Amino acid sequence: MHTHAGRLHHMTTTALPDTPQHYDAVIIGAGSIAAEDELCLRALVKANPHMLIIAADGGADTVAAWGLNPNYIIGDFDSVSKKPHDHRNTIALPVHKDETDMHEALTLAWQHGARRIALFGALGGRIDHTLANIQLLSYVAAAGGNGTLLHNGQAITVITQGSLRFPTWLGTAGHMVSVLAHSDTATNVTIDSLLYEAQLDLINTHAQGVSNEFVHGKAAHISVEQGLITVTWHIGKPVEKSPAELAALLTPQWSTSRPYQVEAFGTLNTQTSSYYSA
Repeated sequence: MHTHAGRLHHMTTTALPDTPQHYDAVIIGAGSIAAEDELCLRALVKANPHMLIIAADGGADTVAAWGLNPNYIIGDFDSVSKKPHDHRNTIALPVHKDETDMHEALTLAWQHGARRIALFGALGGRIDHTLANIQLLSYVAAAGGNGTLLHNGQAITVITQGSLRFPTWLGTAGHMVSVLAHSDTATNVTIDSLLYEAQLDLINTHAQGVSNEFVHGKAAHISVEQGLITVTWHIGKPVEKSPAELAALLTPQWSTSRPYQVEAFGTLNTQTSSYYSA
């Protein structure tokens, strides 16, 4: 990681109001799924047994293979092996629509009051879907919530006007953390108790915050005053951790001063796109 501001060893930060430190909802999409993802999902469900579970399109195949009974199945079902007509809460969407299946699944979670949402099956596979899902994280952050993409021991989130506080790292060196500007500019970004420490502004045309690392015995802290930042981190091998340890690494303490916008995602759009011209 390279910084213009140099390393700051004694930084003070203002604590923001804490929010519940678990996920309110989990969405399983049709993207790539790794064997480790099931361990991560089950750790999150154990941490919050009342968590809303939504399968988005091909994610219905994944939850069936894992023996999970989702609260909802939603999608146009163009990537699922069998249309789930027999599920009690199936929401069919048109193939030619204005929003993605993942966006509509997030809308459904938001309608149920979810503020913090984990997304599996949202990385890998089609690059356009991966980029679209990362953009959705910024939508959630701007609405006063927090969304995280999880895949194969990696996590991606977007935050604004807030912070992430990771549990004390007790693993080996080399577990990466990167901080990048998602909006044009991100001001007063604080990176504390990682291998490289800084307080600086970031721009989204310069990959300045790549390849930082957790430090053994330290609890890392990342915050941004204005603008959006993307934070990625490596959690290691889930099989080597207890469910509680795994859930803590998957769910760093998140806080924000941005108001929660209840109506941000609106209602489900079940209509064929008005732009469809076939």
